Amino acid sequence: MKKFGLAVTLFFGLVFVAHAGCDVKSLVGNYATQATYTGYKGGYATTCGDMGILTFDGKGNATGIGFESCAGNTYTIPKTTGFYSIDALCTGGVVFGKMTIKFVLDKTLKTGMILGGNPDNLSSGVGTMFKQ
Repeated sequence: MKKFGLAVTLFFGLVFVAHAGCDVKSLVGNYATQATYTGYKGGYATTCGDMGILTFDGKGNATGIGFESCAGNTYTIPKTTGFYSIDALCTGGVVFGKMTIKFVLDKTLKTGMILGGNPDNLSSGVGTMFKQ
């Protein structure tokens, strides 16, 4: 009977860990991102794409780095630091200066959708993210 009790305790402990709540401390690690957005480059509306890595530290700090392709040119997006938040529904956001990225992650914090914008270049876009 003790073995059964231990097995049940262990099972529920593992289920709790596997489905831990969504909060700042739970969101840790590198997430690959990709997005398509519309913005203005040189005064002209253009569709652009980007991909990169968002890194979350479990303390509310985020770092981003990546690449952008816009109007036939590809650029490196320099390393940027910002802040993030996430709620119990696994929705949250990252703020890098004037750029804001909103996200919705699944309960395992492995995959999600992103939506963002930057008023400086009148850009808005959507994409995905997944844990590396």
